[in-house]
Amino acid sequence: MKREVWKYEIGVGMQTLRLPHGAEILTAQTQGESIQLWALVDAEETGYDWRDIRVVGTGHSIYDCDEWKYISTVQMPTEAMGILVWHVFDAGLV
Repeated sequence: MKREVWKYEIGVGMQTLRLPHGAEILTAQTQGESIQLWALVDAEETGYDWRDIRVVGTGHSIYDCDEWKYISTVQMPTEAMGILVWHVFDAGLV
């Protein structure tokens, strides 16, 4: 098994990421002007899983989130709106 940390760019809202089977999501942070997610993966794994990732803003309503796993909170400065705060969750396998 060859373990590596891989990085994935994510956006606000709902998205599905294709990660190697068994990947462990480590954290999410801003890098430059985007949100990045880092995962520990087996680089030799040939199978993939689709993971449902959700990025929601502070004060936004969220539903059916009892099974979501919290990953991280990130802050993104913007010229127009000041600092936006986003919360990143793993909503599970698709």
